[in-house]
Amino acid sequence: MPEMGFRWFLDRLRGEGELVEVDRSVSAVHEIAAYVDASERSDNQAFLFREVQGHTVPVAAGLYGSTRRHLLGLRMGTMAEFAERLEQAIARPVSPERLGGAGGQCQEVPFTPDMGLELLPIPTHFPGDAGPYITSGVVIFHDGRRRNAGVYRIQVHGSRELTVMTNRFHDGHGIVGEALAAGRAVDVAIAIGVDPALFIAAFWPVGPVADETGVAGALLGRPLELVPALTVDLKVPADAEIVIEGRIHPGRTRHEGPFADITGQITSAGQQPVVEVSAITTRRDPIYHTVLGFNSREHFKSRNNDFWHDYQAVGRARVRDHHLGAAYDVHFPPAGRNFHAVASLRKLDDGMPRRLIEALFGAYGYLKRVVVVDDDIDIRDPAQVEWAQATRVGRPEQITLSQGLGSRIDASRDPSSEQVVKVGIDATVPLAQRDEVILPGLTESGFRGKDS
Repeated sequence: MPEMGFRWFLDRLRGEGELVEVDRSVSAVHEIAAYVDASERSDNQAFLFREVQGHTVPVAAGLYGSTRRHLLGLRMGTMAEFAERLEQAIARPVSPERLGGAGGQCQEVPFTPDMGLELLPIPTHFPGDAGPYITSGVVIFHDGRRRNAGVYRIQVHGSRELTVMTNRFHDGHGIVGEALAAGRAVDVAIAIGVDPALFIAAFWPVGPVADETGVAGALLGRPLELVPALTVDLKVPADAEIVIEGRIHPGRTRHEGPFADITGQITSAGQQPVVEVSAITTRRDPIYHTVLGFNSREHFKSRNNDFWHDYQAVGRARVRDHHLGAAYDVHFPPAGRNFHAVASLRKLDDGMPRRLIEALFGAYGYLKRVVVVDDDIDIRDPAQVEWAQATRVGRPEQITLSQGLGSRIDASRDPSSEQVVKVGIDATVPLAQRDEVILPGLTESGFRGKDS
């Protein structure tokens, strides 16, 4: 049976020379983040901080700052292999396996009622943050009908109280919102320090699958092992380092933030649901895992993440029910964070770019601008995309304007309606002009077309 789990991942990074172990005492307030941030600008290493001031639990950080470390954790050799395996995993998830008996390793040490979150070395990453944030927790929701696992930012408000900022365009937000509106409580478990297959399945935009634990199982090639939680009606990863259990009750909210997030700004998400912590369990001698937010290279959702860029080069962003009938490619420019996308396609009719624009806005609700270009343009080259807009956009029908809900961390949204303007730009050449404008070798732009 293959090795798995968070400790296996750390051991593999250590064996591959990817893990720096820091023995000097460090502070969880800003110092851990400073180490990771400085390393990302130079040798880009992962860290294990063995001595954290005021705590007995070590902290692992910077683990997902490179494509190589992602692939090591996934037990895969190339991005092409991951892209293919991911597509298969989403189509054919492997249901998790429930373990019986006295519980899993994650429940070796249950905290007593007088012990709380302050015993965990939860970092405060940046000076503008409101306080400690859990940034690597796989959050499992269950409202009695549906289950979802995702990675969200979680603010610590005290010994036994948290707020979870669910993205309104993700499945977890729908589960929580619908249950609370109907007056039902929502069970929550937060697993920290999990196998990379589960962590990646939870933060990846896999779509409305039944359970991300099934995607993780397919990536692992074996069922993920779960055990029943102690105080909520949920199953949790058996080998997680730490599990926080709790419940969201209707009508209980707190102000969340501010927090340095993907926009490169300090943002607040307003009133968010409160998680009342009912239990905390750990492995014996647990290891805490944190992910640096803001503009870090390991922060997947910032689009600075190398793994996401490399995936885009070999995979394809998923658009649900687009019915285009043609191949397309999608790129999320890092500077645009989650809010801008560029797509290319060889169109079969002049209405196809509009349909792709609408499909992308539907699949990625946080988008504010989508540009569609012909397939002779390299969408990963900002100069080529700019040139296509300068030379191929001139007709009113090529620009679409609409309004829709924006991300809660987008400071540009209308604060009263939470609406943003969404712009679609068709920067493609009309089919009737394609042969005279898009040349098979060097185009008029000086860029070499894909037909060459």
